[in-house]
Amino acid sequence: MNPRELIAEAWRVTIAHRRILLPWGAVEAFVVMIAAVCFVTYQGFVLSIFFRTGELASWGSIVDSIRPFAAEHPALIITLIIIAVIYGILWVLVPRLATGAIIGLAAKIHCGDEPKGGLVLAIFNCLPLLELAAAFALIDGKTVFSLWSLLVRYMGATDVIFGTSIVLMLIWTTSFIFQFLFMFAEEAIVIRKMGVFRSIGHSFKLVISYLGRIVLIGILLLVIILRIILNAIVIFVIPATVLGLGFLLARFLPEFVSFSISGVLGMAIAVLASYFLGYVTVFKNTVWTITYLELSKERELDVIAPEEPKEKEAEQTEEKQDDEVSNEPQTAEESQNTISP
Repeated sequence: MNPRELIAEAWRVTIAHRRILLPWGAVEAFVVMIAAVCFVTYQGFVLSIFFRTGELASWGSIVDSIRPFAAEHPALIITLIIIAVIYGILWVLVPRLATGAIIGLAAKIHCGDEPKGGLVLAIFNCLPLLELAAAFALIDGKTVFSLWSLLVRYMGATDVIFGTSIVLMLIWTTSFIFQFLFMFAEEAIVIRKMGVFRSIGHSFKLVISYLGRIVLIGILLLVIILRIILNAIVIFVIPATVLGLGFLLARFLPEFVSFSISGVLGMAIAVLASYFLGYVTVFKNTVWTITYLELSKERELDVIAPEEPKEKEAEQTEEKQDDEVSNEPQTAEESQNTISP
Protein backbone atom coordinates (compact mmCIF):
# COMPACT_ATOMS: atom_id res chain seq x y z
CA MET A 1 0.00 0.00 0.00
CA ASN A 2 1.61 3.26 -1.15
CA PRO A 3 1.34 6.49 0.88
CA ARG A 4 -1.58 7.88 -1.14
CA GLU A 5 -3.60 4.68 -0.75
CA LEU A 6 -2.77 4.54 2.95
CA ILE A 7 -3.93 8.10 3.58
CA ALA A 8 -7.09 7.51 1.52
CA GLU A 9 -7.87 4.31 3.42
CA ALA A 10 -7.37 6.02 6.78
CA TRP A 11 -9.70 8.87 5.81
CA ARG A 12 -12.29 6.39 4.49
CA VAL A 13 -12.23 4.52 7.80
CA THR A 14 -12.50 7.80 9.73
CA ILE A 15 -15.56 9.00 7.78
CA ALA A 16 -17.32 5.67 7.28
CA HIS A 17 -17.09 4.70 10.96
CA ARG A 18 -17.29 8.14 12.57
CA ARG A 19 -20.24 7.15 14.75
CA ILE A 20 -18.01 4.61 16.50
CA LEU A 21 -14.64 6.37 16.39
CA LEU A 22 -15.49 10.08 16.66
CA PRO A 23 -16.82 10.04 20.28
CA TRP A 24 -13.49 8.64 21.48
CA GLY A 25 -11.52 11.20 19.48
CA ALA A 26 -13.72 14.14 20.57
CA VAL A 27 -13.48 13.24 24.27
CA GLU A 28 -9.70 12.88 24.06
CA ALA A 29 -9.38 16.17 22.19
CA PHE A 30 -11.57 17.97 24.76
CA VAL A 31 -9.63 16.71 27.80
CA VAL A 32 -6.23 17.41 26.26
CA MET A 33 -7.31 20.84 25.01
CA ILE A 34 -8.64 21.93 28.43
CA ALA A 35 -5.31 20.92 29.99
CA ALA A 36 -3.43 22.94 27.38
CA VAL A 37 -5.72 25.94 27.89
CA CYS A 38 -5.15 25.81 31.67
CA PHE A 39 -1.40 25.57 31.09
CA VAL A 40 -1.38 28.60 28.76
CA THR A 41 -3.70 30.56 31.09
CA TYR A 42 -1.40 29.92 34.05
CA GLN A 43 1.69 30.98 32.13
CA GLY A 44 -0.18 34.07 30.88
CA PHE A 45 -1.16 34.94 34.45
CA VAL A 46 2.48 34.68 35.53
CA LEU A 47 3.56 36.94 32.66
CA SER A 48 0.82 39.46 33.46
CA ILE A 49 2.16 39.75 37.02
CA PHE A 50 5.64 40.37 35.63
CA PHE A 51 4.44 43.13 33.27
CA ARG A 52 2.30 44.78 35.96
CA THR A 53 4.78 44.67 38.85
CA GLY A 54 8.13 44.08 37.13
CA GLU A 55 8.78 41.07 39.37
CA LEU A 56 8.82 37.38 38.51
CA ALA A 57 5.86 35.59 40.10
CA SER A 58 6.46 32.84 42.64
CA TRP A 59 4.02 30.40 44.19
CA GLY A 60 3.77 32.64 47.25
CA SER A 61 2.90 35.75 45.23
CA ILE A 62 0.32 33.83 43.20
CA VAL A 63 -1.35 32.55 46.37
CA ASP A 64 -1.32 36.05 47.86
CA SER A 65 -2.96 37.49 44.73
CA ILE A 66 -5.91 35.08 44.84
CA ARG A 67 -6.27 34.96 48.65
CA PRO A 68 -8.74 37.92 48.90
CA PHE A 69 -11.00 36.35 46.27
CA ALA A 70 -10.79 32.96 48.02
CA ALA A 71 -11.74 34.55 51.35
CA GLU A 72 -14.85 36.12 49.80
CA HIS A 73 -15.94 32.95 47.92
CA PRO A 74 -14.87 29.88 49.95
CA ALA A 75 -17.61 27.64 48.53
CA LEU A 76 -16.56 28.45 44.99
CA ILE A 77 -12.91 27.66 45.77
CA ILE A 78 -13.84 24.29 47.30
CA THR A 79 -15.95 23.49 44.25
CA LEU A 80 -13.09 24.41 41.92
CA ILE A 81 -10.69 22.21 43.89
CA ILE A 82 -13.05 19.23 43.61
CA ILE A 83 -13.49 19.86 39.88
CA ALA A 84 -9.70 20.12 39.48
CA VAL A 85 -9.16 16.77 41.23
CA ILE A 86 -11.80 15.04 39.09
CA TYR A 87 -10.38 16.59 35.96
CA GLY A 88 -6.86 15.52 36.94
CA ILE A 89 -8.03 11.91 37.09
CA LEU A 90 -9.75 12.26 33.71
CA TRP A 91 -6.64 13.91 32.23
CA VAL A 92 -4.58 10.88 33.24
CA LEU A 93 -7.04 8.18 32.11
CA VAL A 94 -9.15 9.49 29.22
CA PRO A 95 -6.39 9.96 26.58
CA ARG A 96 -5.11 6.45 27.23
CA LEU A 97 -8.64 4.97 27.12
CA ALA A 98 -9.43 6.79 23.87
CA THR A 99 -6.11 5.81 22.26
CA GLY A 100 -6.62 2.13 23.07
CA ALA A 101 -10.17 2.17 21.69
CA ILE A 102 -9.31 4.06 18.48
CA ILE A 103 -6.26 1.94 17.65
CA GLY A 104 -8.06 -1.33 18.37
CA LEU A 105 -11.21 -0.42 16.43
CA ALA A 106 -9.24 0.96 13.48
CA ALA A 107 -7.16 -2.24 13.35
CA LYS A 108 -10.31 -4.36 13.41
CA ILE A 109 -11.87 -2.33 10.58
CA HIS A 110 -8.73 -2.53 8.46
CA CYS A 111 -8.49 -6.30 8.99
CA GLY A 112 -12.13 -6.79 8.03
CA ASP A 113 -13.47 -7.56 11.52
CA GLU A 114 -16.63 -6.14 13.04
CA PRO A 115 -15.79 -2.85 14.85
CA LYS A 116 -17.11 -3.62 18.31
CA GLY A 117 -15.66 -3.91 21.79
CA GLY A 118 -14.31 -0.37 21.99
CA LEU A 119 -14.87 -0.12 25.75
CA VAL A 120 -13.11 -3.45 26.35
CA LEU A 121 -10.16 -2.34 24.22
CA ALA A 122 -10.02 0.95 26.11
CA ILE A 123 -10.07 -0.58 29.60
CA PHE A 124 -7.68 -3.50 29.06
CA ASN A 125 -5.08 -1.39 27.24
CA CYS A 126 -5.28 1.62 29.58
CA LEU A 127 -2.65 0.51 32.10
CA PRO A 128 0.10 -0.42 29.58
CA LEU A 129 -0.51 2.81 27.64
CA LEU A 130 -0.39 4.73 30.93
CA GLU A 131 2.98 3.15 31.72
CA LEU A 132 4.24 4.16 28.28
CA ALA A 133 2.97 7.73 28.75
CA ALA A 134 4.68 7.93 32.15
CA ALA A 135 7.97 6.87 30.56
CA PHE A 136 7.70 9.64 27.96
CA ALA A 137 6.33 12.30 30.34
CA LEU A 138 9.73 13.04 31.86
CA ILE A 139 11.06 14.27 28.50
CA ASP A 140 7.84 15.76 27.13
CA GLY A 141 7.85 19.26 25.66
CA LYS A 142 5.48 20.69 28.29
CA THR A 143 7.60 19.20 31.07
CA VAL A 144 10.74 20.78 29.67
CA PHE A 145 9.00 24.16 29.29
CA SER A 146 7.68 23.97 32.88
CA LEU A 147 11.18 23.26 34.18
CA TRP A 148 12.53 26.20 32.19
CA SER A 149 9.79 28.47 33.59
CA LEU A 150 10.66 27.42 37.14
CA LEU A 151 14.33 28.11 36.48
CA VAL A 152 13.60 31.62 35.20
CA ARG A 153 11.44 32.43 38.23
CA TYR A 154 13.54 30.97 41.02
CA MET A 155 17.16 31.14 39.80
CA GLY A 156 18.57 34.63 39.68
CA ALA A 157 21.94 33.90 38.06
CA THR A 158 21.71 34.60 34.33
CA ASP A 159 24.62 32.33 33.37
CA VAL A 160 23.09 29.41 35.27
CA ILE A 161 19.73 29.96 33.56
CA PHE A 162 21.41 30.16 30.14
CA GLY A 163 23.43 26.98 30.66
CA THR A 164 20.50 25.03 32.05
CA SER A 165 18.26 26.23 29.20
CA ILE A 166 20.72 24.77 26.68
CA VAL A 167 20.67 21.45 28.55
CA LEU A 168 16.85 21.42 28.56
CA MET A 169 16.75 22.18 24.83
CA LEU A 170 19.10 19.25 24.19
CA ILE A 171 16.83 17.03 26.29
CA TRP A 172 13.79 18.18 24.30
CA THR A 173 15.56 17.50 20.98
CA THR A 174 16.57 14.05 22.18
CA SER A 175 13.01 13.34 23.32
CA PHE A 176 11.69 14.32 19.90
CA ILE A 177 14.05 11.80 18.27
CA PHE A 178 13.00 9.11 20.73
CA GLN A 179 9.31 9.79 20.12
CA PHE A 180 9.97 9.46 16.39
CA LEU A 181 11.71 6.11 16.87
CA PHE A 182 9.03 4.84 19.27
CA MET A 183 6.04 6.04 17.25
CA PHE A 184 4.58 2.52 16.90
CA ALA A 185 4.84 1.55 20.58
CA GLU A 186 1.15 2.24 21.27
CA GLU A 187 0.07 0.16 18.28
CA ALA A 188 2.31 -2.72 19.38
CA ILE A 189 0.76 -2.62 22.86
CA VAL A 190 -2.84 -2.58 21.65
CA ILE A 191 -2.62 -4.85 18.59
CA ARG A 192 0.17 -7.32 19.49
CA LYS A 193 -0.36 -7.22 23.28
CA MET A 194 3.32 -6.54 23.90
CA GLY A 195 4.75 -5.16 27.11
CA VAL A 196 5.94 -1.58 27.35
CA PHE A 197 9.67 -2.17 26.85
CA ARG A 198 9.14 -4.85 24.22
CA SER A 199 6.81 -2.54 22.29
CA ILE A 200 9.42 0.22 22.39
CA GLY A 201 12.05 -2.14 21.00
CA HIS A 202 9.64 -3.42 18.36
CA SER A 203 8.82 0.13 17.25
CA PHE A 204 12.52 1.03 17.11
CA LYS A 205 13.17 -2.01 14.94
CA LEU A 206 10.33 -1.17 12.54
CA VAL A 207 11.36 2.46 12.12
CA ILE A 208 15.04 1.62 11.58
CA SER A 209 14.22 -1.26 9.22
CA TYR A 210 11.99 0.82 6.95
CA LEU A 211 13.64 4.21 7.31
CA GLY A 212 13.89 4.30 3.52
CA ARG A 213 10.17 5.05 3.43
CA ILE A 214 10.86 8.50 4.81
CA VAL A 215 8.47 10.02 2.29
CA LEU A 216 5.62 8.03 3.82
CA ILE A 217 6.58 9.06 7.34
CA GLY A 218 6.94 12.70 6.19
CA ILE A 219 3.40 12.69 4.80
CA LEU A 220 2.09 11.24 8.04
CA LEU A 221 3.89 13.89 10.06
CA LEU A 222 1.91 16.55 8.18
CA VAL A 223 -1.15 15.30 10.02
CA ILE A 224 0.54 15.90 13.36
CA ILE A 225 1.65 19.37 12.26
CA LEU A 226 -1.92 20.18 11.25
CA ARG A 227 -3.16 19.08 14.64
CA ILE A 228 -0.53 21.15 16.43
CA ILE A 229 -1.52 24.25 14.44
CA LEU A 230 -5.22 23.77 15.16
CA ASN A 231 -4.54 23.10 18.83
CA ALA A 232 -2.35 26.20 19.09
CA ILE A 233 -5.05 28.40 17.56
CA VAL A 234 -7.77 27.03 19.83
CA ILE A 235 -5.56 27.08 22.93
CA PHE A 236 -4.82 30.80 22.55
CA VAL A 237 -8.29 31.80 21.32
CA ILE A 238 -10.25 30.31 24.23
CA PRO A 239 -8.37 32.06 27.10
CA ALA A 240 -8.32 35.33 25.14
CA THR A 241 -12.09 35.10 24.54
CA VAL A 242 -12.88 34.25 28.15
CA LEU A 243 -10.65 36.92 29.69
CA GLY A 244 -11.52 39.60 27.14
CA LEU A 245 -15.26 39.06 27.41
CA GLY A 246 -15.00 38.84 31.20
CA PHE A 247 -13.25 42.21 31.50
CA LEU A 248 -15.66 43.76 29.00
CA LEU A 249 -18.78 42.57 30.80
CA ALA A 250 -17.26 43.58 34.16
CA ARG A 251 -17.85 47.20 33.14
CA PHE A 252 -21.61 46.64 33.11
CA LEU A 253 -22.23 43.56 35.29
CA PRO A 254 -20.90 42.23 38.61
CA GLU A 255 -17.51 40.58 38.32
CA PHE A 256 -18.77 37.10 39.23
CA VAL A 257 -21.62 37.24 36.71
CA SER A 258 -19.44 38.56 33.89
CA PHE A 259 -16.76 35.91 34.28
CA SER A 260 -19.42 33.20 34.65
CA ILE A 261 -20.93 34.21 31.30
CA SER A 262 -17.53 34.31 29.63
CA GLY A 263 -16.63 30.93 31.16
CA VAL A 264 -19.79 29.30 29.79
CA LEU A 265 -19.08 30.80 26.36
CA GLY A 266 -15.49 29.54 26.48
CA MET A 267 -16.69 26.05 27.40
CA ALA A 268 -19.11 26.08 24.45
CA ILE A 269 -16.24 27.03 22.13
CA ALA A 270 -14.14 24.22 23.60
CA VAL A 271 -16.88 21.64 23.02
CA LEU A 272 -17.40 22.79 19.42
CA ALA A 273 -13.66 22.78 18.74
CA SER A 274 -13.33 19.30 20.28
CA TYR A 275 -15.84 17.95 17.77
CA PHE A 276 -13.70 19.06 14.81
CA LEU A 277 -10.41 18.17 16.48
CA GLY A 278 -11.88 14.72 17.16
CA TYR A 279 -11.73 14.02 13.41
CA VAL A 280 -8.03 14.95 13.37
CA THR A 281 -7.36 12.74 16.42
CA VAL A 282 -9.13 9.73 14.90
CA PHE A 283 -7.52 10.28 11.50
CA LYS A 284 -4.01 10.54 12.98
CA ASN A 285 -4.38 7.35 15.05
CA THR A 286 -5.92 5.50 12.11
CA VAL A 287 -3.03 6.49 9.83
CA TRP A 288 -0.44 5.22 12.30
CA THR A 289 -2.43 2.03 12.94
CA ILE A 290 -2.75 1.12 9.25
CA THR A 291 0.92 1.99 8.71
CA TYR A 292 1.90 -0.33 11.56
CA LEU A 293 -0.24 -3.17 10.20
CA GLU A 294 1.18 -2.78 6.70
CA LEU A 295 4.79 -2.64 7.89
CA SER A 296 4.22 -5.67 10.12
CA LYS A 297 3.38 -7.71 7.03
CA GLU A 298 6.87 -7.15 5.68
CA ARG A 299 9.61 -9.65 6.38
CA GLU A 300 11.91 -8.63 9.23
CA LEU A 301 15.26 -7.51 7.90
CA ASP A 302 17.29 -9.24 10.61
CA VAL A 303 16.06 -12.68 9.44
CA ILE A 304 18.99 -14.07 7.43
CA ALA A 305 17.30 -16.76 5.33
CA PRO A 306 14.20 -18.95 5.38
CA GLU A 307 14.37 -22.49 6.70
CA GLU A 308 16.04 -24.99 4.37
CA PRO A 309 13.44 -26.94 2.33
CA LYS A 310 14.98 -30.38 3.08
CA GLU A 311 15.06 -29.78 6.82
CA LYS A 312 11.51 -28.47 6.74
CA GLU A 313 10.33 -31.49 4.73
CA ALA A 314 12.01 -33.89 7.18
CA GLU A 315 10.31 -32.18 10.13
CA GLN A 316 6.92 -32.42 8.41
CA THR A 317 7.50 -36.18 7.76
CA GLU A 318 8.35 -36.78 11.42
CA GLU A 319 5.25 -34.89 12.56
CA LYS A 320 3.09 -36.93 10.17
CA GLN A 321 4.48 -40.20 11.55
CA ASP A 322 3.83 -39.06 15.11
CA ASP A 323 0.23 -38.21 14.19
CA GLU A 324 -0.24 -41.66 12.66
CA VAL A 325 1.07 -43.35 15.79
CA SER A 326 -1.19 -41.25 18.03
CA ASN A 327 -4.23 -42.10 15.89
CA GLU A 328 -3.76 -45.93 16.14
CA PRO A 329 -6.70 -47.74 17.81
CA GLN A 330 -6.27 -48.29 21.53
CA THR A 331 -6.30 -51.69 23.19
CA ALA A 332 -9.01 -52.65 25.66
CA GLU A 333 -6.72 -52.02 28.61
CA GLU A 334 -5.73 -48.56 27.31
CA SER A 335 -9.37 -47.68 26.68
CA GLN A 336 -10.30 -48.43 30.27
CA ASN A 337 -7.56 -46.08 31.54
CA THR A 338 -8.59 -43.25 29.22
CA ILE A 339 -11.15 -40.69 30.38
CA SER A 340 -13.28 -39.42 27.51
CA PRO A 341 -13.62 -35.64 27.23
